[in-house]
Amino acid sequence: MLRRFRLAWVFIIFVHIIQAQSPRFIMRTDRTTVAEGETFILEAVLENIDTKSIKLPDVSPFKIVQGPSTSTSLSIVNGKSSGSYSQKYLLQAPKSGKYKLSPATAQLGNKTIRTNEIVVEVVKQHVSALPDKTEAKSETFFRIETSSEKAYIGQQVVLNYVIYTRQNLSSYNIVDEPKPEGFFAEPLNDVQDPAQRKMLNGKEYYTQVVRRLILYPQKKGNFTIGPVRFSVEIPVENGNSSFFFVETERKILTSNTIKLTVSDPPKEAPTSFCGGVGTFEMRATVNKSTVKIGEAINVIMTVSGDGDSRLLKAPEWSYPAGLVKYEPSTTTDETLVVGDRKKITKVFEYIFVPSKIRSIP
Repeated sequence: MLRRFRLAWVFIIFVHIIQAQSPRFIMRTDRTTVAEGETFILEAVLENIDTKSIKLPDVSPFKIVQGPSTSTSLSIVNGKSSGSYSQKYLLQAPKSGKYKLSPATAQLGNKTIRTNEIVVEVVKQHVSALPDKTEAKSETFFRIETSSEKAYIGQQVVLNYVIYTRQNLSSYNIVDEPKPEGFFAEPLNDVQDPAQRKMLNGKEYYTQVVRRLILYPQKKGNFTIGPVRFSVEIPVENGNSSFFFVETERKILTSNTIKLTVSDPPKEAPTSFCGGVGTFEMRATVNKSTVKIGEAINVIMTVSGDGDSRLLKAPEWSYPAGLVKYEPSTTTDETLVVGDRKKITKVFEYIFVPSKIRSIP
């Protein structure tokens, strides 16, 4: 007769809270980390609540540069209706620091309801994101900007092509785009970042990301990225322009260059290092906790983060005596675009077979 034993496993499990669709009043923002002088969106939303009396909290030291703009939606599914009302503001960030925005309020009959609080961190601009004196005097210029100026091999680096302008541009095009040597580059298509307002030397510019590349360093060293050349068509106000025809002037603009230092992973990396460089989460599940001798135990390990999927291998982990371990297999390897980054998800399947009776704490 085959005996049974109980196998207890302890894993780090990331719990996701799923909120039911019910009346709620929330405050949210498109970003919780912004650079000095940048703008971000703050929105207060009423869902399935019959009132529109939203009162924004004191947002100082942030500056309201636009708003409120309001929107209303109503949907009916299977005879059940749901609706929302929101107020949206565009705020400009002050000097660096962490700032807490108190809850927004709304009046519902004789009751005052409140949203959540929001903490926004304002950080200093990267050196590569700051224009030089010549650029800052121009009405229109282009820059290339990176998420970091130092990286490890395999670490994801975001490269943005950004236009700064105080003019009404008719069109723009990339004329010359050197290949970033020493990097594996992947373009992100359909970039939909909202336009930003930035103050530079007392002048306000509209900025827009017009192209985005994800860079994965392939070797260590000091590298120069850029410059990139652009052409722009700027409308010219003169007697030759009309309602149907606007005369334009074509200009060729050259971006800045960026110095980027790439290093090997730290020598003190543990022996369990599996190639993932970046920010990662892990979640593991086991298909059963009580098994017979010779019966397979399947452990599924999900690893998600922003590193280079090609370098990420199945994590190694210790296991107790009395189990026979088989080589893990990769069952899922997918990449999704989340915000301005690429997020990878790899799922590994481990198989263990117990060879003797015991309880594993």
